[in-house]
Amino acid sequence: MDANYGFDCFLLEKWGTAGAEQDEKERRAACRRFQKALKQNNVAAAGTIRAWFGLGKKSEPNREKMVQLAFSLGLSHKELDEYLQKGLRMPGVQVNDYREMIYYYGLEHHLSIQECDHMILVFEKHMCQAYVPVQEAHTAKLWEYYEAWHQKDAVHFLKEMCVHAEMFKGYSKTTLDHFNRLKSQLLQDIRRNIRKNLLSDLQQLGYMEEIAPYTQEASGEKEKIHRFLKNISRHVEAKNNPEMQALIQSVRLDCSMVYSEHERNRDLLRELYSPAMRGQSGKNFRYKKRTGIQKSSGLSYMTERHISDLVGISIQKEREIRLAQAIASLEGEKPGSPCPGWILELVEQELPEESAKRERREITAGQAGKLLDKLYRKQKSRCLLIQREDILPLLMEVARRKYHQNKEKTGEEESPQEAQKYFVTMANTILSDCSMAPLDERYALDKRLLDSFQEEETDSFADLLEEEDEAL
Repeated sequence: MDANYGFDCFLLEKWGTAGAEQDEKERRAACRRFQKALKQNNVAAAGTIRAWFGLGKKSEPNREKMVQLAFSLGLSHKELDEYLQKGLRMPGVQVNDYREMIYYYGLEHHLSIQECDHMILVFEKHMCQAYVPVQEAHTAKLWEYYEAWHQKDAVHFLKEMCVHAEMFKGYSKTTLDHFNRLKSQLLQDIRRNIRKNLLSDLQQLGYMEEIAPYTQEASGEKEKIHRFLKNISRHVEAKNNPEMQALIQSVRLDCSMVYSEHERNRDLLRELYSPAMRGQSGKNFRYKKRTGIQKSSGLSYMTERHISDLVGISIQKEREIRLAQAIASLEGEKPGSPCPGWILELVEQELPEESAKRERREITAGQAGKLLDKLYRKQKSRCLLIQREDILPLLMEVARRKYHQNKEKTGEEESPQEAQKYFVTMANTILSDCSMAPLDERYALDKRLLDSFQEEETDSFADLLEEEDEAL
């Protein structure tokens, strides 16, 4: 069994000969079957398809391309879900996204992708202009609705969708809630651990106050420490002692983390990715360049911008849907015809103020369409689905720390096998909720995380990155 199971291995299972070895000859034969099944559909270049099968360089299709492939290959709606989850390690079909629900319906009813795209356009045109998505978890309810609607013809299926348009927010609230909860739990634990070292460092500097147990409402304590650090920094012995200056700076950094008024993503990044960091430029971290070995192990780096886009998906998706709705409304309009008022208002909101005022006086439907197309493409790049590689490092850290804390409370000895089982149970429960593939040792990242529980002392995620760095 391949220790680094990727999309190429998945395709080989699907398109190769049963029991055949994973050699280049078999890969080429499987690739030819795949290309033949495409029936001259120009969905991807020949070189790209070969890379999907691991011939030469390796690559994987993105989510949008996978949907196109599903129609070109004549896959069933269930097979699309399998290709996404098992083959590409992505979340399965997002029923909260009206586009994906329509594609899912189209595959089940053997429609073409062009027919589905037309259905999407009709849905966007008939959405209420005052559309406001409800930011609640509707996944289970929408699947129930789909089961009730899927036997209807396309027209009545769309009518049902339009009646419940506010439920199609474009992302999984369940997945976002899990991500935010894990992030919050980890940040709270990071603060508690930093706080344990804070008193010791302060006492070295001569601070005699008792530090209370960790609470977020400790502004008075924070002010006392800041006054103490300000006073001691003025002393001659501190000014002439580099070690003391470094300790003061360290305490200041710890205080900024422990007493922060809100949860800071940069504190999470420092904890998880410190071995991979080269330094800090302004407010942004700079990471070391990832090598081929690190990439193949599946240990990727996360940025503040990436986390911000993930947790802000509700705002980003609503903006994307509004732009799509406006573009659909202009479909069929003559380029020189006047632009509807609500679309002019949207253009004004999206463009810089000076440009918006100028454009509003003279903009036509054709000009508005071009502007909106450009804005839509840019906005779409910020609408990120939370992936397994986003959530698994948090899962590993939270599970590892929770297991350790439970054993500390009971006084029982820790067991690597038991710790791993604790992680697997927690991870698979959450991954299932998020429509993601369960842990599988064949996936490079999964294997790396599972192996970290084999030592007497379980490695942290930062330890894994450090080990990768030392191995180079």
